Amino acid sequence: MTMKALLQRLACRFACKGERSFVAVMLGTLVIACAAFAGDVFAQRRTGHIARAVALIERGELVQAEAELRAALAERRDEAEAFNLLGVIRARQGRTREAEGFFRRAIELAPDAIGARINLGQLYMESHDWDRALLAFSEAARLASDNEEVDRNLAAIYAQRGDFSQAIAHLRKIPAANRTAPDLYLLVKSYLELADKDEALELARASLDRLPSDDAANLATLFAARGLLDDAISLLEAAQRRDPRSFAVHYNLATAYYQKKDLARAEEHYMAALAIKPEDVATLRALARVANARGEWEKALSHLARARKLAPTSTEILYEFGVAALRLNLFLDALPIFEQLQKLRPNEPPYIYMLAAAYLQKGDRPQAETLMRRYIALRPNDPAGYYQLGLALYGLNRFAEARQALERSLSLREHPETEFLLGLVAENEGSLDEAIQRMERVLALAPEHAAAQATLGIALAKRGDYERARLALERAIALDPRNRRAHYQLGLVYARLGDKGRARQMIEIAEKLRVEERDRERVIFKLVEPPTEER
Repeated sequence: MTMKALLQRLACRFACKGERSFVAVMLGTLVIACAAFAGDVFAQRRTGHIARAVALIERGELVQAEAELRAALAERRDEAEAFNLLGVIRARQGRTREAEGFFRRAIELAPDAIGARINLGQLYMESHDWDRALLAFSEAARLASDNEEVDRNLAAIYAQRGDFSQAIAHLRKIPAANRTAPDLYLLVKSYLELADKDEALELARASLDRLPSDDAANLATLFAARGLLDDAISLLEAAQRRDPRSFAVHYNLATAYYQKKDLARAEEHYMAALAIKPEDVATLRALARVANARGEWEKALSHLARARKLAPTSTEILYEFGVAALRLNLFLDALPIFEQLQKLRPNEPPYIYMLAAAYLQKGDRPQAETLMRRYIALRPNDPAGYYQLGLALYGLNRFAEARQALERSLSLREHPETEFLLGLVAENEGSLDEAIQRMERVLALAPEHAAAQATLGIALAKRGDYERARLALERAIALDPRNRRAHYQLGLVYARLGDKGRARQMIEIAEKLRVEERDRERVIFKLVEPPTEER
């Protein structure tokens, strides 16, 4: 059981060897655990200073509680329970070394009491000292072999060490009726870590009816995290039937469908989650990701605009909003965002990259070049960096330098956009054969690439192969009916082929598109997928 899970338990009962059980109240990550002493006379003494100290600790009045414990020690210097509680106070105050000393003193005075051992083990767990935590809880288990809290903590320690068989063994000692949601989570996780999917799934299904919806969703995420999406969806749909208004169930079901690339179902369940929590920023961001995956840029921007209003200082949302704006060629919206982000973190590579992209859309290629050289210095093996540098250099008509950058990008990763831009470089350098080969390679990688079809047709026409040029340009227009350049060049090809009527028709369409484009810039280049932020 994890430390956070332990905090959820307000009280636990544990047995002391040869003595009665005592109630232990959870405080912070430690318990107010009474050391075991025989005899009713001493039990009566604990109703004084010790009892008042316990009440004060529960209320967070640590200074007053310590005064009561000092008074108890003034009456009886070997009062183990007082040392144990002083350890609890010091742990709450963040003074871990002193807390450890007090717990060890309590153990010296009362070797058969497990309360201080539990607290000592918890202290070590908080500091990630798993070896000493294991020793402390193993000693507690020796004193109380049937103590559920000891078994929970031992299971958590063994899981942390990667010994999932031992974690299962300790969790299995806890009666099924007493297993908490964190117990079941760790048990299912341990079975999955041991590749025992059948046992994990059987346990998860059997547990659904007794778990709150949020905990059922957490169990399902264990399967999704291992790529067992159908099993995760099956568990989540069962949980949804029981509780149709659970935010966690809808959100995680949407995420599982998104991972399966079932974007329609993903959007459906994210929208259901948003209806339950209309101001949940994570859901709005997830809906934007779905919209991006479907090519619905306006919808993505709309979701992110809502998220931005709810969390105006979030750098993650600002970044995503800026990327969405650039996808719609809204560089006037994106540019100030990336300038702001880059001022906040001047050496954050994604901010530099996207600021350069905004400058490219604005037409400020020298500034874009400067930024991309900085980006490459920070990420020298990122193909996207060399691609965007090549794009800036191409725009500056520095074709030889552009070729060098793009070939470096291509050597790091094959990508149709890099191949496409190299084809444009070749075309501008007059290397028509290379341009044709490049465009054919692009179309082998991305058959729906309209700009590559158009450029192929233009290169074929320049070489005098008008029939193949016609086919390529007609295909380009079928893929992108608003491609003005393809219409114009197809008109010229029709004229060469003697079809003057269709030539005139294509030229007229091209002129109409030119007028429509007068007030907006259409860019045939695409951003290679924006880089992710470093955390």
